[in-house]
Amino acid sequence: MTNEIEVEVRTPSNQPAEFRANEEERVVTLAQHATAYFVERQLLGEGQYGLSLLEDGTARPLADDARLEEEGVEEHSVLVLRAKPKKTDG
Repeated sequence: MTNEIEVEVRTPSNQPAEFRANEEERVVTLAQHATAYFVERQLLGEGQYGLSLLEDGTARPLADDARLEEEGVEEHSVLVLRAKPKKTDG
């Protein structure tokens, strides 16, 4: 049985939105879903984003390939989108 959780995801400029996710979902899946949501509403520029988990006022970056539950994301967690560095050739 899988568990759905409700989390808050914020843009880097602190615009919040609520999302439902499966706790076994990969971090990258939620990041892509939230990015599309905010870009569609013109609250975020196009780009590659990862997620950080807010804990005691500190944002801890999450591994893209980890499952939400493995990173300590639970019901009512607050996550923040963070821009990923652009890859450069060379």
